[in-house]
Amino acid sequence: MMDHADDLGLFHRRKLEVFLAIATTVFGVFLLMPPVSLRGASAYAVLSLCTEDTWGALFASTGVTHILALVVNNHRWWSPLIRVYASGVTIAVYASFAFGFMLHDPASTGSCTYALLAFGAGISWYWAIVDSISALRLKALLA
Repeated sequence: MMDHADDLGLFHRRKLEVFLAIATTVFGVFLLMPPVSLRGASAYAVLSLCTEDTWGALFASTGVTHILALVVNNHRWWSPLIRVYASGVTIAVYASFAFGFMLHDPASTGSCTYALLAFGAGISWYWAIVDSISALRLKALLA
């Protein structure tokens, strides 16, 4: 029987990563809802890359993948590798939004907000890489 007591410690140690995974999922679902969220000149560059529905699907699927990887983390050796992938995609989508808003108005709140979220995803990505290296070393030792 698995001891799930460490699960709380896992989430406690990865608060930023858990927050970003949930926020990314919620943001994606929000973009998938019927009202158009991205409108106006400030969203032009972002919408020139993908439609709002495509962005929503990308954010939601990345967030859900990240949440699932966090849930199985420490129970499967490969879960940190999925976290590296999910954090990397999260960096890319938030950085795309930040850059798109910066092209229109560098002083906009969107530029700052999405850049900070991309930065936070970068921190999560770094720690997922550290965890992946440890997992791969342990797997090699046990093989």
